[in-house]
Amino acid sequence: MQNKISKTITTDQIRVSLPFALKDSFKSTFKTAKWDNFSKTWNIKNSAVSTKKLDAWIAEVDGSGVIDALNAVDEEEMDQKTIQAIQIELKEIRDSLSNTVSAEKRQKTIDLLAFVRTELNAEREKRNAAQAQAKDQKSQIEEYLGALVDLGEMRNAYATMRRTHNGVGSNCRTDFNSAQSTLVDFYNMLNKYGFHSKTLDSITDANFNRPERDNLTRYPFEKIFDDLVGDADAIMRIAVKSSEDTAASATPKKI
Repeated sequence: MQNKISKTITTDQIRVSLPFALKDSFKSTFKTAKWDNFSKTWNIKNSAVSTKKLDAWIAEVDGSGVIDALNAVDEEEMDQKTIQAIQIELKEIRDSLSNTVSAEKRQKTIDLLAFVRTELNAEREKRNAAQAQAKDQKSQIEEYLGALVDLGEMRNAYATMRRTHNGVGSNCRTDFNSAQSTLVDFYNMLNKYGFHSKTLDSITDANFNRPERDNLTRYPFEKIFDDLVGDADAIMRIAVKSSEDTAASATPKKI
């Protein structure tokens, strides 16, 4: 804003507008001047003496070069403000560029997550297919085994073993041994045809007096079907031998 001194004359007052830097000089010259906050002017009495005194003070200020000096300072301050505004604008541009880079990084993350999700879905489909296949295969194994033995009887026998393992009373031992004998027959039948199950091996090896070592709760009955494997060579040998040779080659398990 340009620095200058201006005056407005009313009926009873002279309102003077001046730069803040000249306030003290004006007040020392016009000791009765009053500040009007509404009009932002210094007000003095409108009289011939005051008018003459004010004109002389203005002429003195104009001749001193103070106004030009104040304007030069303001221009310098404006230049500083311009520089600050440019610096702020440059910072905003840099921040905008930084946000653009962040957006690119976020998009890259999104693309990677989309890729991982696709891969994960593919793996889930494979897992689901494998689980469905395993379930179907277990059903087939149970179906085929069910044609050879009474699986219901096998399940009941194993349930009896688990219930009576290290139980109190002579009946518990008797029931345990009887149930285990049923499962041993099952084991021998599988072994005869070239099949083996580690779970069934552990069950039929369990000792009535050693429940802590031979904890049967570790072996669900269905686990027999999970680890049931066949010896292809043994099965082929059995297939070409007579039933008498097959019976003689089988190694029954004993309690």
